Amino acid sequence: MVPKRLPADSDDLKRLLVEAHARADSAENRAASAESQVAAFKARVEVAEAALADLEQQLAAIKRRTFGRRTERVGKDQLSLFGEDADPDAALAAAKAATESNADKPSPKRPRKRGRRRLPAHLPRIEVTADEP
Repeated sequence: MVPKRLPADSDDLKRLLVEAHARADSAENRAASAESQVAAFKARVEVAEAALADLEQQLAAIKRRTFGRRTERVGKDQLSLFGEDADPDAALAAAKAATESNADKPSPKRPRKRGRRRLPAHLPRIEVTADEP
């Protein structure tokens, strides 16, 4: 802030100059502080965006597992959904155990056919024809 009239005294001029430099230094410090805050906020935004992308990927995987086609659904005996316990040797052992346990089980029964059942073979069959009037 520059006064409209400058003082004629050199001491007053020096004092005004020192105050102006102090204000300039203060403004530079505030600007540097603001820049560091902006950098910190940008870093936080990047971390939040990365977390958001990860959560969106997890949500898409859950939706695929829940609402996907039956052949695409993930079994309970398979690896965890997000690879937290991803150990290739354990995965191979789990896959072998799952196939061995499925091999021991009998095949599922066919669904019963609906409708009228056939008559037993031991019943006599009598053929009746109706005459047309």
